[in-house]
Amino acid sequence: MRSILRWLAFPILFLLFAAIGAAITFETMPSRKSCVLCHEIRTSRDHWAASAHREVDCKACHGSSIGSWRAIHTNSKRLWSHVRTDRHPGMRMDEEQMLEMIPRCGTCHQTQYAAWQRNGHATSYAKFLLDDKKNAEQKPADLCLRCHGMFAGVPFMDMMYLDASNRVWRFADSRMASRPAITCHSCHAGHTDPAIATNGVFFYSRADECRFAAKDLMQPKVTLEGRPVRMAGDSNSKLCIQCHAPLSSAVSGSGDDKTPTGLHEGLSCTVCHDPHSGSTVDSCLQCHPAFSRCKERDVRRLDTTYRTRESPHDVHHLTCATCHPAPATVK
Repeated sequence: MRSILRWLAFPILFLLFAAIGAAITFETMPSRKSCVLCHEIRTSRDHWAASAHREVDCKACHGSSIGSWRAIHTNSKRLWSHVRTDRHPGMRMDEEQMLEMIPRCGTCHQTQYAAWQRNGHATSYAKFLLDDKKNAEQKPADLCLRCHGMFAGVPFMDMMYLDASNRVWRFADSRMASRPAITCHSCHAGHTDPAIATNGVFFYSRADECRFAAKDLMQPKVTLEGRPVRMAGDSNSKLCIQCHAPLSSAVSGSGDDKTPTGLHEGLSCTVCHDPHSGSTVDSCLQCHPAFSRCKERDVRRLDTTYRTRESPHDVHHLTCATCHPAPATVK
């Protein structure tokens, strides 16, 4: 019996040391050479080589392949899948890997990262999906994850459940509650396909599991009192309206629609909003008072949502009548 175990030990030890040696070799080899060894990610490597990140080492963004037990487990599963099946679709990062990359993005893009942290896009799943008032008005569903959880690794019904005791929604895994709902990868691609390269702005489609260049996105029609609203039509506006969109009725202001109407109709979102922080601080000064008829007034001090969110006058839908109501008719 001992001789059998001894003979079995040799191949086991050989495979173990071979695996360790292969991992060390792969890890110490320059990433631009080691990553291309796997044909599953060769396309991504080619896109990276043509992107703005082509001088950035793979590990700077993706981390080490053996840097943690989770990385070892994930890559071991990929290797086993590669050996076990003949069908090898392109590798995709899961949500955990996406979250790990966010602070790495901030290593170089420090200003943008700090701005994103202050923005509503960094708000947690809980803020969006555990809003009892909204959930009572409209039952949450998988469609919510189109914008508020693009990279969630599970279907909605596996992610959340309705607590029968008090009729409120809860997360099946409580750790998901604090995760940011919209990450860098929701709008940006580290490996930019040169065939669709734009100003670096994309929209990640959860349903299709791929990105679409913002310039190629369809822009839904928005109507106000039966007429079509004039829209900016630039890449940034096309991107924003994918989530800040009206209901199926296409009526201005319905749902999450923020398309400007009235005095600001036709303006792009980024004329007033910083694309990463969402801040509108002093954005009014870009046009006022130079292009305003109210040159004697500081529009920033008017009672609008620019000054305070509680204002009844939404800055997206201001008209002359907002400040200058029509005089009463004399009978």
